[in-house]
Amino acid sequence: SSLGSYEPTGGRSWPSPVCAIASIPVTLVLRGYLLGVAHGAVATFFVAAVGHLFLVYTGSTRELSGAYGEDNTRDVLRRAKRKRHIWSSIDNLEIQSGDVDHLVIAPAGVYAIDSKWHAADLTDAVLDRDVATARAAARRANLILRSLRRQALEAQPLVVVWGRGQGDLPEAGCVVDGVLILRGSGLRSWLAQRPAGAISQNTPPK
Repeated sequence: SSLGSYEPTGGRSWPSPVCAIASIPVTLVLRGYLLGVAHGAVATFFVAAVGHLFLVYTGSTRELSGAYGEDNTRDVLRRAKRKRHIWSSIDNLEIQSGDVDHLVIAPAGVYAIDSKWHAADLTDAVLDRDVATARAAARRANLILRSLRRQALEAQPLVVVWGRGQGDLPEAGCVVDGVLILRGSGLRSWLAQRPAGAISQNTPPK
């Protein structure tokens, strides 16, 4: 065969540039691939870090965590309605003074549920703040009930805690300043155990 070409046993000649490319060590190709993967991972981490810093400095992390808690409570309430443990629930009721995470009408009464997501240990200060927001939500819920001419109904405040912090609560929950605080994991059974009251699904009191 002529210089600068490679002739396989089949008799076909390959140009020398093709032979040069074919002679590149496989390790170099792998190194280039791994380097690209590493660059992609660094870029992804950088974008995630910038996004996290944005959430922290804008105060959006608390809102995002609260959304996780509300989503979990919403799922429990949907299952409770199918089991007829509650009659109905309305999520994210907003009025001028604020909002109500969940307004729940059940056979045993009406509840204004304030959902929380706590990734850290629960402290007295955290519980006091949760109770204050739950009481405010109940006041808003009662304003809504009065506007619907349901003065006989009074919403009771209830705090439901999700995240790692719920492990600091007793299984049956605890009462702080007259407000019940429950684990998110225990909400379903708590609703199921409520005694039947005066509220009927078809004829709610006026």
